[in-house]
Amino acid sequence: MTSPSTSNNHRCVNLISKCKTLENLKQIHGQFLTIGLSHHTFPLSKLLLLSSTVCLPYALSIFRRISNPSVFLYNTLIASIVSNHQSTQTHLAFSLYAQISRPNEFTYPSLLKASGFHPRWHRHGRALHAHVLKFLEPVNHDRFVQAALVGFYANCGKLRVARSLFDRITEPDLATWNTLLAAYARSSEGEGEIDLGLHEEGLRLFVNMRMSSCVRPNEVSLVALMKSCAGLGDLCGGVWAHVYLLKSNLSLNQFVGTSLIDLYSKCGCLSFARQVFDEMHQRDTLCYNAMIRGLAVHGFGLEAIGFYKNLISQGLAPDDATFVVTISACSHSGLVDEAAIVFSGSPFRSSPINSHRVSLYASRPVSLRRGGVFSRRGLAVKAALIEPDGGKLMDLVVEESKRRVMKREAETVPVRIMLNRVDLEWVHVLSEGWASPLRGFMRQSEFLQTLHFNSIRLEDGSVVNMSVPIVLAIDDEQKSRIGDSDRVTLVDSSGNPIAILSDIEIYKHPKEERIARTWGTTAPGLPYAEEAITRSGNWLIGGDLQVLEPIKYNDGLDRFRLSPSQLREEFTKRDADAVFAFQLRNPVHNGHALLMTDTRRRLLEMGYKNPVLLLNPLGGFTKADDVPLSWRMRQHEKVLEDGVLDPETTVVSIFPSPMHYAGPTEVQWHAKARINAGANFYIVGRDPAGMAHPTEKRDLYDADHGKQVLSMSPGLERLNILPFKVAAYDTTQGKMAFFDPARSQDFLFISGTKMRGLAKKKENPPDGFMCPSGWKVLVDYYDSVNAESGNGRVSEAAISA
Repeated sequence: MTSPSTSNNHRCVNLISKCKTLENLKQIHGQFLTIGLSHHTFPLSKLLLLSSTVCLPYALSIFRRISNPSVFLYNTLIASIVSNHQSTQTHLAFSLYAQISRPNEFTYPSLLKASGFHPRWHRHGRALHAHVLKFLEPVNHDRFVQAALVGFYANCGKLRVARSLFDRITEPDLATWNTLLAAYARSSEGEGEIDLGLHEEGLRLFVNMRMSSCVRPNEVSLVALMKSCAGLGDLCGGVWAHVYLLKSNLSLNQFVGTSLIDLYSKCGCLSFARQVFDEMHQRDTLCYNAMIRGLAVHGFGLEAIGFYKNLISQGLAPDDATFVVTISACSHSGLVDEAAIVFSGSPFRSSPINSHRVSLYASRPVSLRRGGVFSRRGLAVKAALIEPDGGKLMDLVVEESKRRVMKREAETVPVRIMLNRVDLEWVHVLSEGWASPLRGFMRQSEFLQTLHFNSIRLEDGSVVNMSVPIVLAIDDEQKSRIGDSDRVTLVDSSGNPIAILSDIEIYKHPKEERIARTWGTTAPGLPYAEEAITRSGNWLIGGDLQVLEPIKYNDGLDRFRLSPSQLREEFTKRDADAVFAFQLRNPVHNGHALLMTDTRRRLLEMGYKNPVLLLNPLGGFTKADDVPLSWRMRQHEKVLEDGVLDPETTVVSIFPSPMHYAGPTEVQWHAKARINAGANFYIVGRDPAGMAHPTEKRDLYDADHGKQVLSMSPGLERLNILPFKVAAYDTTQGKMAFFDPARSQDFLFISGTKMRGLAKKKENPPDGFMCPSGWKVLVDYYDSVNAESGNGRVSEAAISA
């Protein structure tokens, strides 16, 4: 017989963990009996642990043959039953407990855990609490028992009791903090007033946890925090949790990711939710359900269907909740046929539906169709053309029937302000509603909100994005002439009245602050700042704008200048159910075309029937070395003529805004304006609206910040951001393709500088880089530049690369 000193490390004890079957277990048990290990507590505890996992009846038979088992063996078997068999064998755990003459502090944690499995065991948990008080001295109430009591009452929904017990623990460990945090989040899933109080209590508890020097939040803590923030609609708290997760290098696992998606969806930030979804390495059905639910609530039915199809294609099994949220999405968006397919047995279904609640949801779109409530085509277009900022496009052009009267009135206004080219471009932008809900040049309140918050709060409390100031500068002499007048007439360089600015407000023009806030630097050489700010007046004048007639340039390109309302009409006429916008200020090469055609393919896979591209080249002020608008438009026409882009699914229209080259600040303006034009998807690339530092040899902005900022910008939550895929020339295929890091040696990056250099030298780029007729336009432009510079008609700046 082995001695106690050698039994703990006996070879048979070490072999126990390798037993996988009942036959193996019986062999080991036989060895225990033969060599006497069955008389020693530790080896027996190891045998009981394994046997209760492999075959619980066999474990119980072993236990019954032990004469006078110690409390340690009772505790071992109880803990194993609770851990491995959950609620199915809870009665066995309690029957063993009843046999212990003197339980100790290690007996209760497992039993208290078992008591929380089902409401029918809750009364046993309360009895156990009484036993703790009876059998254990207060000094022996170790933290495991205290934590188990907190967990039991938390699982029962008795949060006041749980919190009272928690507050008595001197130094709670991380698991105990998480238990109570999770209980607050779990118990506050309703919408009543008391539930909001529980959310707030959960947030306060998390703050206390952060102030504790003993623990640091982990993924479980953050999941609970995110749930409470979601219930309160506390986006700031949720963003903090997300940032903490990233800074602490915690895992974006399925639980954390699903909670983040739910949080951002409930706070109206669907682009954030989609970004988290895309960043997750592993996604389960719950994750898809959260994303589909968010899309459903916000009316994106087709997108929800796309996620449902993707779930099936990934081999995941939809559950009842999946069908509920998917059919709900169809109901919200009037997608009757799609709902019927999902419910009645589509190729995407992988399991039968027996849920009564799914049937209730399925009946909703069906009954609507029978009642003739929905026009499917009309509703699809309505869903695609999202509302402009503020709910209405601000058309500031005077109605045609009133123009003659207003022009006469403009002649009688005593004070006139002459507009320069950039000012006129801003009048154009404002007049057509690109900057809705602005009704004119910014007054001081709007200017300061734009400068400091990149947004404007409307009278109803809602927030719209506005990242660049749209202001009109005047000098001291003009300010003096205005005096006490409440309106002025704006005229062009020939003195022709353009608009009336009324209910005016004049305020100081903080040039340095404006430049610093917009560009993040006050270095000299910023193109827009040099053109429109540094030499402008010391005062700004804001007010309501009445534009006397549509702005025309008579340069042969006015046919491409469609207003947001005209664009919306065009999208409706083309029966577009999604509009994706792409802005550029350069000629279109085949890499651009690849991005645009691939985006359309992705939208079709999501379930859209007719996504339309808004190719929206910038038409206002650009720096001297950019290709002029007239030449760019010729090149774009060639791209369409050659079929590089499909004319049937592409709308080319000039965006009249001047260019700031202000990187992440400006790209928000570009995105906001496209919302007003009807786009619900926006393609954004590397370093959008960026430029080189004017005085140092480096980029002014981080290349990835533009797309990151768009995903976080206030007022842009409704816009789906589509990050650029990096495209380069694939030398093995002889065409532009998406960059593959695994074979980087096969790719050639042709920068804008290199492209301009080739065109100036009349050299051809690699075949497949740009359509030949489009390249010829570019070569002809630089030919004309060289010819004019030879005649002394073009400055060096205009031809610099």
